[in-house]
Amino acid sequence: MRAATTLRLAQPALSRQLQSLEQAVGTSLLVREPRGVRLTAAGKSLLSAIGPLFGRLEDALCRVYLANDGRLGTLRVGIGREAIDNSQVGRAIMALREQFPAVHVIVTEVASGVHSDKLRARELDLAIGVNGAGDANVASAALIAFHADSAMLAATHALANRSSLAADDLRSERFLVVDQSMFGPFRALYEELARLGVHEPETHASIESVFSLVAAGRGWTVTAASLMAAPPAGTVVIPLDGLRVPMHLAVRWRLKDDSPLIGNVTSFLQQLSDHSVARGHSIAVNDVREGPPHVPPRLEVRHLQALVAIAEAGSLSRAAERLGLTQSGLSRQIRSLEHDIGVSLFRRKSNGVALTEAGEVLREEAHHVLAAVQDAIARARHSVKGITGRCTIATIATEFSGNILVEVFKDLSEHHPGINVNVSEMLTPFQVLALKEHRIDLGVAGANAGLVDEPLIAGVRLMEDVIECALLVDSHPLASRAWLKPADLADVPFLFMERSTYPRFYDIVMQAFDDVGLVPRVNGSFNGPRAMWRSAAESLGWTLGSRSMRARPLAGLVAVPIEGLHIPSGIQLLWRRDESDPAVLTVREAFRRLHSPEAAHTNGAGS
Repeated sequence: MRAATTLRLAQPALSRQLQSLEQAVGTSLLVREPRGVRLTAAGKSLLSAIGPLFGRLEDALCRVYLANDGRLGTLRVGIGREAIDNSQVGRAIMALREQFPAVHVIVTEVASGVHSDKLRARELDLAIGVNGAGDANVASAALIAFHADSAMLAATHALANRSSLAADDLRSERFLVVDQSMFGPFRALYEELARLGVHEPETHASIESVFSLVAAGRGWTVTAASLMAAPPAGTVVIPLDGLRVPMHLAVRWRLKDDSPLIGNVTSFLQQLSDHSVARGHSIAVNDVREGPPHVPPRLEVRHLQALVAIAEAGSLSRAAERLGLTQSGLSRQIRSLEHDIGVSLFRRKSNGVALTEAGEVLREEAHHVLAAVQDAIARARHSVKGITGRCTIATIATEFSGNILVEVFKDLSEHHPGINVNVSEMLTPFQVLALKEHRIDLGVAGANAGLVDEPLIAGVRLMEDVIECALLVDSHPLASRAWLKPADLADVPFLFMERSTYPRFYDIVMQAFDDVGLVPRVNGSFNGPRAMWRSAAESLGWTLGSRSMRARPLAGLVAVPIEGLHIPSGIQLLWRRDESDPAVLTVREAFRRLHSPEAAHTNGAGS
């Protein structure tokens, strides 16, 4: 009764939902008692797996709202060379990133002459460059004004030291410009140059070509005085007497793009221009709704299934057929979902439907949630079947993985005593091959080079760590230091693995050393960590250590931080993507339930 009241449901309706869930799991989830109900083993298993999903859905709905309000997503911005050389554009991009912190802004240098083509092809979302020829499919707005008022010459030119130039000084020089078909006629500029006696420009395909030819002493071109402080390599910029033609850098976007993100950003950039980028004014934008305080109570699995089906099918009719529903019934589900969330998830097209930006965010999360629900149901089924079988686990050195393994073994002993687990030590690179060859079932591996990139192998990070220390014998003169400079280790032998053992990790370490100016004095190669630790403990040199080793030091060794060194590390669980053995799946889920980031978040770990 209390649960029905909390969920604002009639008790019979809640009972029907529970019966439906028990049918899906294939077993009872609750035991009815005189004073209420209690969870069965399957119910406890299902609750422990599904509980973290509510927090994940709340986070997802916050992102749905941000996307709906045009404050989340990816923005691909093309910047012309003229815009790159303008410091105000750089400040505008910085202001954009500060104003829209949830937007991933990707800036790419793209010649202004092809901005319209790239926008129409949807290779760019926005473009900033010199104002050019009009395009019926591309909108444009002036962003930053400047004047064409100077000449660009080679730094070695005889006139390069002049404080100003007259058009007559350049009469014998080739006048180089970018092909007008790329930018438009710039009639005012060429009329003014003609008035000064500059005629017959020589055209080239790109601004880079023009700058390169100028630097080589093959001619001159017209530019803005704002480039005087930082002209292109090999050139100088000198004011040209009598020339001052107003021009501007423009922001462009697809004319019919109804993305709220594009609308927000173009509006922001235009306001920024009105207030002057150089002065760094703060621009007011529309307030964004806060995320929902909780998941809407009527958000159900069927809503997420409907969303995914429509997104994949591209039409209501095909999705309804796939789900075994009528089209009107499916439409009602989507309208109910949009009403409860408060945002539109689909936009109607002539040939079907497409996801809005908010819908795309929810679709991506729906895939994860639906998979997690199915996984949770499978685990609940296993919990009552008395799973038996064998699972072979390979692990890195137990000095790293010991606590993780112990907790999993305790859990299995309590809940699945019929599963026989065998453990052997194996280096991370060899675990992937052993999994593919079915010599092991699970791998507890290092994450020193990121998650494993192998199509047949899946993985999840169990523990975060950072390699940032030197491991030294506790009697070493450097062992008492609070931290070390890279130069402190220059004369101390470095103990490390052979590159052939783990090439990817080896290269990451050497690059990290190079980044902090550490040139290791390599003294011997090893194919496992214990040999390195033993040699370090015998005062033969130093090796790498992680942040966790400072709290849990190895016998006879001290972990001392190295200034600037930061190599992401940790432990990950690996398994075959097509794994179907119930015993292996049960052990895998014990690892994930106890040690995955979702479990840590649920249990309050890492705070």
